[in-house]
Amino acid sequence: MSNISTWRVACTFRRALWFSFVTAPALSFFVGFVFLSFNNSLAGEFMEEARSLVADAPPGKVWDCVPPRNTSPEDSLPPVPSVKPVCERVLVDADTWQRSTDTFIKHVYLWLAILGAVIWWSWNGMKESLVIVLWLKEKAGKILPTMRGER
Repeated sequence: MSNISTWRVACTFRRALWFSFVTAPALSFFVGFVFLSFNNSLAGEFMEEARSLVADAPPGKVWDCVPPRNTSPEDSLPPVPSVKPVCERVLVDADTWQRSTDTFIKHVYLWLAILGAVIWWSWNGMKESLVIVLWLKEKAGKILPTMRGER
């Protein structure tokens, strides 16, 4: 009996980890990739972005887009321009840009894995979580005998 429940708990953990860390992020990235390919050529978009990053930049630097700084420290409200600049192009060290982009991609993956775990748990993990809790109680009961009413 104990071996069957241990096997069931191990299979449940394996399914949860596989869905959370592999299936959910892979499906999310694939769906995003497919939706991006509907608008334009993906290769064309990649080439355009690569050109905008390195065009007229010195070696070891790339152009990055940062939010514009407010240059007026006064409390008075300046006239609002009809079109606000979305970003300011500044030269950034290529290694710094690479690290920040890698960190962003890792954070997206982490959030997709967390979302995958929540989805797995809400779809079929609630009943499996009960099995895990009961299994843990059984194991804890064998290690630490219950002291109900005993003094």
